[in-house]
Amino acid sequence: VAGKVYALSKQFQPSIAVDGDDVYIVWISKQTNPQKIVFSNSSNGGQTWSTEKVAYSFTGNQNGGFPSAEIDGLGVLHVVWQNSYGSFSESLAGPRNLWAVSTSDSGATWTNAVIVDAYNSGNRNENPENGYSCDCCAHRILGRDNGGFDLVYRHVEYDDIAEEWLNVVAHLVFDGTNSSTGYLAIAPGWRTAG
Repeated sequence: VAGKVYALSKQFQPSIAVDGDDVYIVWISKQTNPQKIVFSNSSNGGQTWSTEKVAYSFTGNQNGGFPSAEIDGLGVLHVVWQNSYGSFSESLAGPRNLWAVSTSDSGATWTNAVIVDAYNSGNRNENPENGYSCDCCAHRILGRDNGGFDLVYRHVEYDDIAEEWLNVVAHLVFDGTNSSTGYLAIAPGWRTAG
């Protein structure tokens, strides 16, 4: 719908989560400044839809990309996005973490936002050795039967010994409340030119 969804690039594509007849569409709204993560839901398989509702409101110069939604085995909807600050050029120099909010009542109330990859305090230009989630690669989440979700994403960090950037496919588990203490690399690391 014109004016509703900012989908200029894959960082802003809407996400869909489905559990039986419960369907949620989540996207980053470009109608407000600061932006908001909004959603619409259906409880009858998409025959009728709710009005647009807010899942998370960015503050100050905060913004985000790659919104993704998933419903776990307990019926809780989780929304994960990559958080950043300022304009695109500014955001490359600031912290770049994956954040999450959750709702167990169809979006009537939401948890406080939690940084999922709390160990990840680096960025592209300053202190990169602490790593960051890639700013051009989407993450994927999968709801767990007992609550929470699995998260797979591209993690980038600086290898001090080789003096090169190292990329890994990272996996972590989020229980829906507590941030992760680290990731597991599920594939050998690779290096990119530059």
